[in-house]
Amino acid sequence: LTPEEMINNAIDNMGECSLDGFYQALGKEEDYIIKKYLDKCPQMECVLDKMLDIGICNQIKNSFNELAGDFDMIFWYDYNGHSHKFSSQNNYGPDYSFSGNKNDYVSTIGKKNCTTTTDCDPFTIQIYNKHFCTNLAPLEMAKYMIHETMHSEFHRWVYEFSTEEEIPLYDNNFITGSQLWNDLVTKKFGSNTPTNQHALMNQYVDSMAKVLWELNGKQGTFEQYKYFIYDLLTPDDEDLVTLGFLTQPELDNYLALSSPITSNINCP
Repeated sequence: LTPEEMINNAIDNMGECSLDGFYQALGKEEDYIIKKYLDKCPQMECVLDKMLDIGICNQIKNSFNELAGDFDMIFWYDYNGHSHKFSSQNNYGPDYSFSGNKNDYVSTIGKKNCTTTTDCDPFTIQIYNKHFCTNLAPLEMAKYMIHETMHSEFHRWVYEFSTEEEIPLYDNNFITGSQLWNDLVTKKFGSNTPTNQHALMNQYVDSMAKVLWELNGKQGTFEQYKYFIYDLLTPDDEDLVTLGFLTQPELDNYLALSSPITSNINCP
């Protein structure tokens, strides 16, 4: 909606609603999906909005909706290298230059956000560094966003699996290695073997690739997008084989299939 349409919608629906209701009708951001500074990169916001309406990403969005804002998913564009207190975790180079490492474009962190032992507002936050917008084409943006949204989904699992008392004040409960995460994976999958989040994400490659394929205008087949998803599971392609995600012939095949694909997302 344009600002004018939101204002007209708010006026049309005002009735006898409260002031809070008026601001909600005015177009206040959905309380379970929060976007910070994405207006600094309209292309990035366009890709994100389209992505969240497709397949497994849409299912994840709806799952956060069902939490009614108790556990938020935050997309934060660190447009100047200083806009978020966690920006140092994005592994910039000197003076916030790009580090050169593709895995440094974004960090996804689960936080309890407690100011006291009882006053907490938990969330999962995806912090995209300042080079994300200038360095990447929409197709490349999308593969990172899909990947990080799966991490946020895993954080949601932890939140829903936990009770208030079980979640510590720190974020280590949201990452690989905690007993809480091991117990959750065992309950959901019958084994705690795939406790590394990237190993677990390996089981969702088809669903993630289908989102990327549809988002890219269904250019080619979804099989041709699998490499883009596998590419972010490890720092180096050879690790995909040594860690057992793929055999070498499978990796070679998916890499070859991906080569004709070009960015075809209508986000100018």
